[in-house]
Amino acid sequence: MIRAKLAGVLLLYAFVSVPHAEAILVAYEGFDYTNTSSLLHNRAGGTGWAGGWADNDQDFNGTLTADDISLTSPAFPFTPVGDRINALGGGEANRLLGTSFDFTQDGNEFFGSFLLRKAADGGTSGDAPEFRLISNLTTTAALRMGIGSGETIFFDSGAQATTGSETLNIGDTQFFVFKAVSSAEGDDQFFASAFGPGDTVPTTEPETWDVMLSEAVDHIYNGVRMHTGGNVVGAEYDEIRIGDTWADVTSATGFILGDFNGSNAIDPGDLDALVNGLFVGTSYQEGDLDQNGIVDLRDYNAFRDIYLNAGFTIEAIQVPEPGTVTLAVLAAGLVAFARTRRVS
Repeated sequence: MIRAKLAGVLLLYAFVSVPHAEAILVAYEGFDYTNTSSLLHNRAGGTGWAGGWADNDQDFNGTLTADDISLTSPAFPFTPVGDRINALGGGEANRLLGTSFDFTQDGNEFFGSFLLRKAADGGTSGDAPEFRLISNLTTTAALRMGIGSGETIFFDSGAQATTGSETLNIGDTQFFVFKAVSSAEGDDQFFASAFGPGDTVPTTEPETWDVMLSEAVDHIYNGVRMHTGGNVVGAEYDEIRIGDTWADVTSATGFILGDFNGSNAIDPGDLDALVNGLFVGTSYQEGDLDQNGIVDLRDYNAFRDIYLNAGFTIEAIQVPEPGTVTLAVLAAGLVAFARTRRVS
């Protein structure tokens, strides 16, 4: 079951409002990349993914803003990080999830959210920026949603499609939230809503959504796609979340990125947890910051920035893989580096 597979995955990029209020994020992408390039292809940040973004035909080349400016909205409940995607004209970019949602089975349920802004009116056709849940990187098995050429929310589960009744203002950042529930024998259920700058996002899952579809599909959703029509003048994407509940993708929750020991702060105990788990740990509590199933040097290097920002000193080092050094010596060295608090 999906819940069993995801039980150890924690929400990484949100901050505490209720102490130790757990949430589960299947995947998160805030486009928080170094500003060395605007190329999206092969960028592999965030957490919960199986590899980086794929843009093999390079039609999303240059869309990563590389300016440390995120999309935001008064309705958006999180603090955005990093950059955003700014697409001009038609194109697409795909990314595989680290888990999958089998809609041939009964009772699989997941939620998602993202920010989407349509910058200008490109005409009456081919003017839709959209987000898709896809199967094996194909476009034919997809759950599609976005802002249509008529400036309303559109929703498409395959054979079934619908649009919302409310016009979405061009230039406003919309906070999209969606839900999908599988049924082995009956129709699968799909829901979506868009929240503009003046809207309030409910604290609990609403009884009524902007759009809803019922359709029996046999897809195994295991990836996402950002897709823009050929007449799109400008479309911006940011803050993609896939989770297990409404709260996972719509409200700030109680885990701080890198707080492996659950102290509600970044402290030397978090480094101890990572070092002790290095090359042997498999869980977030053991230091698996990027949730790829193993605590490795990528986790150490990512945690280093967090640790420095918390006021501690920790050195950047390149460490050989196991078999070339004694891990006990390595662990002792890393802990020693981290014990000195930065002088303010």
